[in-house]
Amino acid sequence: MTENEKRQFNETYKKHTEYTAEIIEAANKITKPLTTELDNCIARVLNAVSDENGVEMNISDIEVAALKIPALCYYLQSKIGDYALRGAIDELMNDGLVIEQLDKIKGEKGDAREKMKRAEASCTSDRVAEALNKQICMNLKEAIVRADKVYEGIKKILDARMRENDYNRKSQMYST
Repeated sequence: MTENEKRQFNETYKKHTEYTAEIIEAANKITKPLTTELDNCIARVLNAVSDENGVEMNISDIEVAALKIPALCYYLQSKIGDYALRGAIDELMNDGLVIEQLDKIKGEKGDAREKMKRAEASCTSDRVAEALNKQICMNLKEAIVRADKVYEGIKKILDARMRENDYNRKSQMYST
């Protein structure tokens, strides 16, 4: 690889990295308001857990979190559906635009691959919206996965407390 090719590769890679960072930043700005309530709920649970004392939440707070987390995840799943639909429509529209561009450059020089690349390059800005919708879906799915892990922990705490209460109730019943 010559120095000129290396420089060109590095410039292309740098532009790609900048575009990717911009898409991720834009997706984060869009998903942040959608996940704020879930993040706050999870933060309350995590803040209540300490290494020395175990869980510093009363049972009603734990029950509220156990009810709230799945409801918030359900809301986010509906948003994933919305953005996935937008992404699918964007993809179909972009494919149509590429076909239109291919029709426009039909008589120009180059083989089919070159023409396809030129047609796709003319629709790059439309592909960015498609990539943004995919990144938003990924961010929302990641939030749900994180929440699910916290929810599983909450369920274990509630199950243990229920078994403990059941044991105490039965032992009192048989001791009298």
